[in-house]
Amino acid sequence: MNSSENWTVLQSKYFERTVVNLIKNSYRKNPKGKKKFLELLKSILMELTNNPYCKNSYPEPSPKNMLKEDEELRKYYFLLPDLKGAVAQGRIIYKINKKEKSVYLLMAYTHKQYEKRPPDDLIRKADNQF
Repeated sequence: MNSSENWTVLQSKYFERTVVNLIKNSYRKNPKGKKKFLELLKSILMELTNNPYCKNSYPEPSPKNMLKEDEELRKYYFLLPDLKGAVAQGRIIYKINKKEKSVYLLMAYTHKQYEKRPPDDLIRKADNQF
């Protein structure tokens, strides 16, 4: 699905907390890496604004009874700068509301934190903050 109209991207407080924790755990002693990560995050948000169905994004099964009819859960994959291994494999889980043309950022994490994905209760917790 592509559209010339931009989507609205909204961040939950939980998403913001997960980004802060990701920075703290990954870039505490690396200010240059932190700056690169923040630039990357900004470009990801722009990409989602233009097309939430972009090439690094894939459908994600949603927790039971979480989504409404016009909603879809997706996962965006990216590599964190200046890191190696599982800690460098970043993920963002977000919800799309097709009717509103809105993207709801739920949480950011690394493959090291959650090999598959965060537990459903954490995804619901992030979603409940909207």
